[in-house]
Amino acid sequence: MSEELHKMLKTASTNLKKHYILFMFACLFVAVLGMDFNGTLDGINGQYTDFGLVKADARDTISSAVLSNREVFGRENGVMAQIVRSFNTDGISASVTKIAGRFTENQDIINALCLIAIALLAALTEYLIFIPMKVSIIRVFLENRIYKKVELSRFLFVVRTKKWFKVAWANFVAQFFWFLWLLTIVGGIIKHYSYFMVPYITAENPDVGAKQAIRLSKKMMNGHKFECFKRELMYMWYQILKYIPAIPAFSFFRNELVLGIYAAAISLNYVLIINPLKYSFFTEYYADIRRQYLEKYGETDEDALVLNDIYLYEKAPVEALRESYPDIDEAKAFLKTPAIEQEGFRGFIAKNLSVVIVEDEASRDFAKRQVAKLKVARMEEELEGDEYPARIAPHATGINRAWVDRLNYDRQYMLSHLVIMFFICSFIGWSWEVLLHVFQKWEFVNRGTMYGPWLPIYGTGGVIVLMLLTGLRNKPVVAFVTTILLCGVIEYFTGFYLETVKGAKWWDYEGYFLNLHGRICGEGLLMFGIGGVAFIYVLAPLFDNILKRYDRRKIRVIACVLAALFLVDLIYSSINPHAGEGITSASVNIETRVQKEPIEI
Repeated sequence: MSEELHKMLKTASTNLKKHYILFMFACLFVAVLGMDFNGTLDGINGQYTDFGLVKADARDTISSAVLSNREVFGRENGVMAQIVRSFNTDGISASVTKIAGRFTENQDIINALCLIAIALLAALTEYLIFIPMKVSIIRVFLENRIYKKVELSRFLFVVRTKKWFKVAWANFVAQFFWFLWLLTIVGGIIKHYSYFMVPYITAENPDVGAKQAIRLSKKMMNGHKFECFKRELMYMWYQILKYIPAIPAFSFFRNELVLGIYAAAISLNYVLIINPLKYSFFTEYYADIRRQYLEKYGETDEDALVLNDIYLYEKAPVEALRESYPDIDEAKAFLKTPAIEQEGFRGFIAKNLSVVIVEDEASRDFAKRQVAKLKVARMEEELEGDEYPARIAPHATGINRAWVDRLNYDRQYMLSHLVIMFFICSFIGWSWEVLLHVFQKWEFVNRGTMYGPWLPIYGTGGVIVLMLLTGLRNKPVVAFVTTILLCGVIEYFTGFYLETVKGAKWWDYEGYFLNLHGRICGEGLLMFGIGGVAFIYVLAPLFDNILKRYDRRKIRVIACVLAALFLVDLIYSSINPHAGEGITSASVNIETRVQKEPIEI
């Protein structure tokens, strides 16, 4: 290994350690959605094949060898699995066939429509969602190279710059040209490396045009294609590891239990180590290629002007920063003025649960101070060089901090707003369950535990997380874990209550990975954790800002009307449970279930 490569790997590892948990989850998110790292989750998902000599499913092998058909490393059910199955080729074909069949019986037309639907959905998902998200993640890794702190909102970089479609278009054109070259086979391999830097260029400058990004990438990779191939080869060895059981000398891998554990271990290794390190390494590699290119052609090539975000690679001068943040003194002066204390029971509730029963001068003063504290804290981090100075960025992110201030998560909420948000979350949860059933069965069913368009478990979870985690809002990782625990407790005991009191099950996680008595499962809790964190840091402040635009009396009236309707529905559904096909399963024998059913992992 060359000294230069060793130094690059060491730097990449050091950069990754700054925010390892955050970046590990980002890469896991990328892998789950299939944006990158294809195949690295196969061992966990229970898919494992080696040259056809041994073809095993870790899900089945572990089941038969250890847990008598109880699945561990794989799962036959699950929210994500159901969505993927619904959107795969067969699922789309079946849905389009049903629709097209109403208008024509010509099978050729139906088949053509199916192919078009599949291609359009795949293209739209890839280029309008996955590619811009991947570019935003690359941007965060680039900023992480020299800055100690990364603001969570930077994962929305492409959205903040309002260049979502421009970034998507540039990367789409590069991929389209690569596809055309792929028809020549050899040309496809070469152009893969010619266009390799397009995502990184658009991450540095999202305003660059498609042709210019491609042209610049080709120039930057001139003389570095084979080098880049060798760099990629370092992260391809897991493909070789997957096929080790095919080698006769390693025949002990044919044991079903060993094979399943081996497959899962490889996937976990990539989820926890290799995937995050790969992103970190290639951002470092891009920075090195960029440096070499600018040293040679920076003064003579007009395309070099695109690479203008110098503060991604060196910290801004203190003088330039101070000139750009004149409002920090004003915010500090305001914070030095005496605060209006929130006293009594209402003050206790406001301080510890973030609930304002009646808005008064003290609560309004608290809100202004929280915004000022957030502004000062973030501006000081940028002034001290700990965070990327977005206010003086060459592209139009606008550090206009106004929208960040508006999404201040460390705030107190009016009681009426929390009631409205309870119903918003309940409606979102209800919509999620209904749409999921539509994709699975192609029929509409009210999946709620009540008759109205709400699932109160979602609303309860959202509001409780928002209230009880008041003191943890400045610790996102701890808040994420705590959200999982809280939502797990709420969902488990809600399921237990419904089974015990009403004798039926509104959800059943039998066969899901890491499920407990069919009432909670690992996959569901992970989704609750992600959703809870999104609610605390983004959605709740957003909803609160929207509600503040309207007359308070009208909001209170709406909250009271919804609460009254909910109460009526609650009483009625307690007397006449909302049950039936597609809503609940058959009645269960609770005593037998609790005594005999083991915990599934």
